[in-house]
Amino acid sequence: MMRKSLRKFIGYFFDLERIDNIRYAIRFHLLVKEKYQKPLAPISKSIVPKKGDKRILVPLIETNHYGIIHSLSLAKALQIRGGQVKVLVCDGTLSGCEIKSVKNEHLKNPCFKCKFNIKNIVRLFGLETINFSDYLSDDTMKKIEFEVDQITDAGGTSLIIDGIDLKQCIEDSILRYYYGAVPSDKEIEGVTRKKHLRTALISLEFAKSIDSIWNPDLVLNNMSVYSSWSPLFKYFNKKGENIFQVVTMTPFDYKKVIINPDSLYKSSARYKNYCLLRKDKDLNSNEKNILNQFISRRVSGTNPQFNDFGGWFDQNVDKESLVNRLKIDRKKKNIFLFSNIYWDVGISDYGRLYEGVIEWVLDTIKICKNNNDLHLYIKTHPAEIFDSSSSIKGIHQIIKDNYPILPKNLTIISPNDKISPYGLFEFIDLGVIFNGTIGLEMMLGGIPIITTGRTVFGESNLCEEPKTRQNYASLITQMEPHKTPSDNQVQLFAYFYFIKTLIPWNLNKIAYKGSIQDGLNYKTIKSLDANKNKYLDHVCKYLLNPEELGIDNWD
Repeated sequence: MMRKSLRKFIGYFFDLERIDNIRYAIRFHLLVKEKYQKPLAPISKSIVPKKGDKRILVPLIETNHYGIIHSLSLAKALQIRGGQVKVLVCDGTLSGCEIKSVKNEHLKNPCFKCKFNIKNIVRLFGLETINFSDYLSDDTMKKIEFEVDQITDAGGTSLIIDGIDLKQCIEDSILRYYYGAVPSDKEIEGVTRKKHLRTALISLEFAKSIDSIWNPDLVLNNMSVYSSWSPLFKYFNKKGENIFQVVTMTPFDYKKVIINPDSLYKSSARYKNYCLLRKDKDLNSNEKNILNQFISRRVSGTNPQFNDFGGWFDQNVDKESLVNRLKIDRKKKNIFLFSNIYWDVGISDYGRLYEGVIEWVLDTIKICKNNNDLHLYIKTHPAEIFDSSSSIKGIHQIIKDNYPILPKNLTIISPNDKISPYGLFEFIDLGVIFNGTIGLEMMLGGIPIITTGRTVFGESNLCEEPKTRQNYASLITQMEPHKTPSDNQVQLFAYFYFIKTLIPWNLNKIAYKGSIQDGLNYKTIKSLDANKNKYLDHVCKYLLNPEELGIDNWD
């Protein structure tokens, strides 16, 4: 609070935003620019892109996130292999976007870094860049403004346009904008809603326009959610399931990428295909060793993700201390619920039994609160407090709003307690999740779990997946042992998900938790040629011919 007040006080005498922008530009030109110019400088002289049949749209839109460098390098590699590439960037058209939030709404020029990076980084890749305004006429923009006003005045709950449901991506964008703390004042919230409604309509109209004019064969990006990208994703996904492809980073391994992570939640097809192409039904000793090392690094807190967030957990908490702190009674059925960040990327798309995380958490409390034979522990997500995108209003506060006096058989484990989830495993009789890999890790530890949202291991017969609220309540309160899968079943799926869906990526210093300031990890553009990098070749071959290649069989 004091730091904010001090910044505001200084702001009366100095334009801090302008100073920050100047510092960003100076740092780039002195320390960063050469990291891109050297490997990319020969583009115009040494590379003549082939004119192939594949038309590839890359809707970067926002150019402030380091993930754009992954997409641009991949787009260049696809161009070299014959693709005709167009890169969509925002020309300031979008009033609502992921970059703009309640945390920076005071900025006079929130688009500065995006526009700076377009001019100083994106153009160096030698790809054709396009703007929304290139494909949306003045008449179309006037029509969009008219629709925004009409929809806002109607205040309806349904928002389906041309068969595309835009409602959820707008709701997700609003939650993201406020980091969970959506204001109760409808007039204030309505201003933000209107901005993201306009963005969603622009995105949808652009998708229709470029499809009719250019008809892209592949739409490639690292995002598919929120008002900027979801309309594009839904439009092209409706046209053909292999058109929109997502290549993004993963916290499981900072030097790997994952293709279409969303598809893992929608069906078990990728896992079944992987099993069909495997030689052995069960893991061999080498594969088990690789999986065990991966899990061991997570449990011990030595993997890169937990190293970066070292303050999240205290690794020195002993068993007796936990029992005393949490007042664990082993005579009762101890249920541990691990909640998600309810406003995070696309979480609403993973609803199944419950539409969202809040509804699920509150109903689970309702089911348990009067049952003295069980105790419910709710561990809220550490990123609600410790991440750079921390919640302004988290699950803990939402529970308190609904239960000012907590039920006697409910304990909330706050991020401030710094208790590792793995330290809790031996006390868990039943794990309950919406979705998330903690469920898979519990099963590896022999713990039965219930899932209420879409999970990567759904439809794999590994856990309880109740279809009704009544069935869920019955499973929660039953005192009989819950079913658990065989070790071989869980290990095979865990190896597939944690190891095989992650593809090595060496075009950047690191793929996850990187920075635009890191530059590129290749010395010359020729490093992107075919047959120079087997992992890049695998990704490109899949993107250009997704029907012909097993996505997860890259070695």
